[in-house]
Amino acid sequence: MTLISELKLRIENLPKLQKQKRNNEKAVSLSQLMEDIFNDLAQSINQRRLVLTVFPEADLKKTIDAVKQSKKQADLLFRKLQEDFDEVGANDTNQKVIKVREKNKEAKDQIGKEWKRCVDEEMKFFSPLEEIVRSLPGCEAIVANIASMQNRTTTPPLTLGAAVKFKDDLAQIRVSLGQLKLDGLGGQFLKKAVNGCALAKDLLNKDVQDFLDANGLWDILTIRVGR
Repeated sequence: MTLISELKLRIENLPKLQKQKRNNEKAVSLSQLMEDIFNDLAQSINQRRLVLTVFPEADLKKTIDAVKQSKKQADLLFRKLQEDFDEVGANDTNQKVIKVREKNKEAKDQIGKEWKRCVDEEMKFFSPLEEIVRSLPGCEAIVANIASMQNRTTTPPLTLGAAVKFKDDLAQIRVSLGQLKLDGLGGQFLKKAVNGCALAKDLLNKDVQDFLDANGLWDILTIRVGR
């Protein structure tokens, strides 16, 4: 091959080499994005598991639906890029990346909202009782435990250990409240209610009604049919 023909070939291949370089740069960027997406997916799945560890009754169907959709889109995109490298940097590819990230965010938002709903239900029950407990001697530990719980309610736990501790602390507060030495029929009713064994007919008792009125406890009561 003469020098001129070699130079001509290099010139002809220059656009291909430039395109390959651009694709390589886009591939590196996209690879990092895909890694972030799969890390987000794993984090959402783990956070869902931790929330359910504390609150097994939590409604996280929307979360698992969003995670499934995100994983499906991510897998399809990954396979497509494996089959056709030229898709790297294409508008369609970029739109798919955006859609996957939106699904990830939707899943995380749903987990946060459901965590807050479950925690608010618990704290709605504890907060009025905290005022009663403050007025009783020897209950400083219960008050401190309730305050500690309130400081951990903003976001879901990040580890299994933290989730188990949160659940155990909730149970311990309920046990402690159920063991309080509260006088009168109103106090006895409250202790039974804390342990989930109060009778609805006790609410017809005037002493119980007066106790609930005086302490603003009506709103924390819920009615359950059956066992």
